[in-house]
Amino acid sequence: MDKFIEDDFIEDIFENIDKIHNCATDSESTVAVKKALIDVTEKYKEKCNLNLTISCKIYGEKYKSYKDREWLYDIIIYSQKNDVFDEVYLVGESEWKTDIKEIIYDFEKLLLAKSKVRLMVYQVSSNDKEKYRNDLINIIEKSSSCENGDRYIFAFYVNSEDDNEVGWDFTKYTKGEDNI
Repeated sequence: MDKFIEDDFIEDIFENIDKIHNCATDSESTVAVKKALIDVTEKYKEKCNLNLTISCKIYGEKYKSYKDREWLYDIIIYSQKNDVFDEVYLVGESEWKTDIKEIIYDFEKLLLAKSKVRLMVYQVSSNDKEKYRNDLINIIEKSSSCENGDRYIFAFYVNSEDDNEVGWDFTKYTKGEDNI
């Protein structure tokens, strides 16, 4: 049985999300991301012998071994002992509108989460990707709700007007550390 290692968990999340392509609607994209995270959860349940539960809503479809509801966040991966939250491994939010104000609205929920990893999934134009990521990082650094060592991951789908750059990009960020 392997030990749970956050960096491996994050890399598996990135790898699974990176396989998502050609979703026709925002709803399809959300479902695909949630399924990718469910698959990672199932892997870690077996790999690390963790009693993980995933809470998310996937409309109109049952998927194995998760609670079919959203609770506080778009997705939560956690374990319980004696019917009480023990550890939260991931909380995640997603926003498919490309307006930074809409993205920040969902992102700020993550600032309040006590979790090993906080995931923000969003869509951005290739022209805005650096600016949006830096805006979110600045919020983390300015927020007194965030503590040094808090881990955030950004999975952003890059759209381009000229089709030169389309696909997923990922960033890991830990408050208070040199992240370059």
